[in-house]
Amino acid sequence: MENQELVSYIRKKRVSFTGFVFIVLKRVLMMLTGRKHEPVTPPQLNIPGNPENPKGWVLISYIAEVYLRDRNDPWIRGHANRERALIISGIFQKFGYAVDVIDCNDLKFVPKKKYDILFGQDPAFPVLAKMMPDAIKIFYSTALPEVQYNDENARRFSDLKKRRRIRLKPSTRKIHDSYQLTDWIFYIGNRASYTHFSKYEIDVLKILHVSTGRNDHIEINPEAKDKNAIKNFLYVGSWNPVNRGLDRVLEVFAKKPDLNLIVCTDLLYNSVFAWKFKKELFFTPNILTMGFVDTGSELFRSIVKACAWQIYPSGSEAAASSVVLGIRSGLVPIISNECALDIGGHGWILPDCSVETIERHVSNAAEMSYPEWLKMSKSIKEYASDNYSIENFEKMFTSALSSVLGSRDN
Repeated sequence: MENQELVSYIRKKRVSFTGFVFIVLKRVLMMLTGRKHEPVTPPQLNIPGNPENPKGWVLISYIAEVYLRDRNDPWIRGHANRERALIISGIFQKFGYAVDVIDCNDLKFVPKKKYDILFGQDPAFPVLAKMMPDAIKIFYSTALPEVQYNDENARRFSDLKKRRRIRLKPSTRKIHDSYQLTDWIFYIGNRASYTHFSKYEIDVLKILHVSTGRNDHIEINPEAKDKNAIKNFLYVGSWNPVNRGLDRVLEVFAKKPDLNLIVCTDLLYNSVFAWKFKKELFFTPNILTMGFVDTGSELFRSIVKACAWQIYPSGSEAAASSVVLGIRSGLVPIISNECALDIGGHGWILPDCSVETIERHVSNAAEMSYPEWLKMSKSIKEYASDNYSIENFEKMFTSALSSVLGSRDN
């Protein structure tokens, strides 16, 4: 399909305001029945693939549900951390260890056996670390420190109130002492973002860089897109859209009717934000709100094919997964420093995330010639393929774990 046909097809698939009202009612029902979040998955003990005579046991505090799903389940594609969770446990098994996995939100789990290694994330990680003083402790950091997130949150929500007189309740992250209790930090963000750790007195000498990776990208030759794609921008983000800059992006595109913004975000869990921005999200013709979109679907493929750019001025990430998906698909990024992602000079890292700065970069992007964009798209696609494949993540994680186990043996 030509670009205009693709945009017309996407427009027909957008979430209408009526459809959004049903989503709001569903959210209200969830709140009234006490279901605010998905229930904690039971512990998955002695997972498939464990060796018969292991050299030791590993307890992983991360995502337990992945072991109850088929690997091709669309839920696995819902977030890149789910595929990586499966790869991580497999790497421990290749080193000869047997693995038990609990949900990182499971605060009731009490170890019944001696574990040689504790790996994973809070809130369960610091609780378990205090129960397991003799285990090697590896904290898996897939975000910037919680204090940085909360500080940036406060700034952005305050700025929103000043700019638009929109008052929303910030969602803060609970401060924990995992960084102090751990022996090592496996971190997926770029090395430049280590400064965010040292700023909050976290020992960067503990950090081993494991990068990030995903292979569920859309394989499209950039040359298959026509010049009209340059007018189309994609935003993909999950929870806390204020921290991720969606409010500012909407403000910019509401003033640019000649450009299209396609928004893929979970409207169920962002329903209060979406209600406050209903004019932009549902009644502005050039802003197409899609809700949650399966990245393996034909709809998402059409969206990627229609767009030239991905915009994501987030305030706190670590190798922003949605951006990795976009650049692996050839979308040229316009992102913040706080995405903690290297792009090799192929695209723009915003000097700040003010509305004015975002608007200036969007305007510059939209005025770029097709040959210039095509060169950038091919370059970022190649760069991302080399640096952000799931195979590269597996290689770097294996190397980091080898270093940890080697230091213990020595």
